Amino acid sequence: MNGICEICGGITASQTAQEIGIGDEVTFTELTMSRAGMARIRAKEGTVKAVNGDYLTIKQKRSSKTYLRHKTSVSKMGNPNPLTLALSNPCECKTTESEKE
Repeated sequence: MNGICEICGGITASQTAQEIGIGDEVTFTELTMSRAGMARIRAKEGTVKAVNGDYLTIKQKRSSKTYLRHKTSVSKMGNPNPLTLALSNPCECKTTESEKE
């Protein structure tokens, strides 16, 4: 499941129940603040290298940087990333199983 509603095209909440493990390709966001107080949010891609409870160690693609992220702030590759979710329209037609309840 890719998190996009087939009926309305909105973003569904289905990606929150995803299982993420070592070796999975994921997307996540990075927030940086400038000295002038400007915020910059960027979507990043990486590979999960370790799982420690609810936290994932992720090695960024095409870089040697590693990040520690909570599993709810990470999406599997192919699903909408957290930045997309924050900026897009949510599904309101209640078509997925978890949303019908």
